[in-house]
Amino acid sequence: MTDKFKTTTPLDTRRVQILGPDGTPASTSNRFPVDSETSHGKTVLAATGTDNTAASHELVAAPGAGIQIYVQAYFIAHVGGTLQLGTFEDGDGADLWAVPMRAPADVLGGANLAVSAPAYLFSCPANKALKLVLSVAELTYWSVSYWKE
Repeated sequence: MTDKFKTTTPLDTRRVQILGPDGTPASTSNRFPVDSETSHGKTVLAATGTDNTAASHELVAAPGAGIQIYVQAYFIAHVGGTLQLGTFEDGDGADLWAVPMRAPADVLGGANLAVSAPAYLFSCPANKALKLVLSVAELTYWSVSYWKE
């Protein structure tokens, strides 16, 4: 059974924490700073979810006409002992950023990376959605901070 949830909201705090399906923190070490202030002229949004389906194309964000998505931060973690490759793709399936992860069996492990806006890690071409593709069917938590322009 697939356990999925997703939210997309403007950030109103300076930190993001990933929660499990039951609403409890997925880990005590999964917090990362996110600059949500608008002094840089960007409204930073966040998308968060879980998935345990391999090769699913989880929609992270969809742009409007002529709009690009700029990723400022991400967190991806999974539970399991196999190599999990989380690949961010554009709406046409072109690879934008890959995150390989491996943790011991039954242990939450993963990766996160963040920069301060207006810097960004990677972007989607205009008019292309941002998707996350998982290589292995293991419970995976993810969160992405981004803006559109």
